[in-house]
Amino acid sequence: MCSRRLSTRGGRPLKLFVRRQDEGSTLPDTPRHPQRLLPAFLSEVAAGRIGSSVMALLNPPETCNRGFIYEYHLRTVERLAPYAGTAGGHMTLKQNARIAGLLYLLGSLFGIVRLIYVPNKLFVYGNAAATSNNIAAHESLFRFGIVSYLLCGALWIFVTLALYRLFKGVHQVLAVLMVILGSLMVTPIFFVNTVNDTAALLLVRGGGYLSVFDKTQRDAFARLFLDLHHQLDLANEIFWGLWLVPYGLLVYRSGFLPRILGVWLIIACFGYLALSFTGLLCPDYEDQVANIAQPLLLGELVTMLWLLIVGAKESPRSIRNAQ
Repeated sequence: MCSRRLSTRGGRPLKLFVRRQDEGSTLPDTPRHPQRLLPAFLSEVAAGRIGSSVMALLNPPETCNRGFIYEYHLRTVERLAPYAGTAGGHMTLKQNARIAGLLYLLGSLFGIVRLIYVPNKLFVYGNAAATSNNIAAHESLFRFGIVSYLLCGALWIFVTLALYRLFKGVHQVLAVLMVILGSLMVTPIFFVNTVNDTAALLLVRGGGYLSVFDKTQRDAFARLFLDLHHQLDLANEIFWGLWLVPYGLLVYRSGFLPRILGVWLIIACFGYLALSFTGLLCPDYEDQVANIAQPLLLGELVTMLWLLIVGAKESPRSIRNAQ
């Protein structure tokens, strides 16, 4: 049997087998993923090669001489090779990585609005009245924080699915665990936690049935719901950290991302856990632990930017891992 290897855009070899005359008469194999032949077929039409392409693919000769392969069929397959299976389906490994990085960045930016920007802009710790006044004066900003928080939770489902698509060939079990810890456990808490912000906003606005409470009481209750929001974030940080363990192991084992990023992600897990347990058990030391943990948490930021800017290193080994 004659054989020849062709390279696709993703680097995966495409093998063309042709039987010799003494082995019997069969048709040559067509490329994998025949559903992708339509765009290639149209390009052949545009190039004026439709006749040879159809004849080569659909009506080859019955046999071929010993030691020779169907040259015209081979030329057609070479033109169609870019449409054969590439790592990650229709997209290359680098494209999958950059899409995951883009979703990662968008989800993180929406999360930063509610978790960092809004508290620094509106909240006055230890002063419930000043906090309520700031929220009343900048109600649109506070509402945008609520919406951003919901978008962050929703986007995180797509972030983990994009990462699953990228890493499922590395280790299926770890990829599934990453999705469970990174979105299926985290996203519901995001949505439930918006109830606390909504309650705080209703109390700040007052009016209606809330008029039975005076402003001092409503300010105190609003501050209470904001504190409950923070406590639920502390609980959620446990999952923000745990999902980084399978994620880091996948990066380390992938072969298409630097191993140091995988190690850094696993270390970042312990930074999130330290923040969570300190805030729940010893809240007086939360700010000090946050300052110490910041360098550890940068591993997630660096990995996100690497995926977005650099993408994944395509090599024979990395493509095998991604399949």
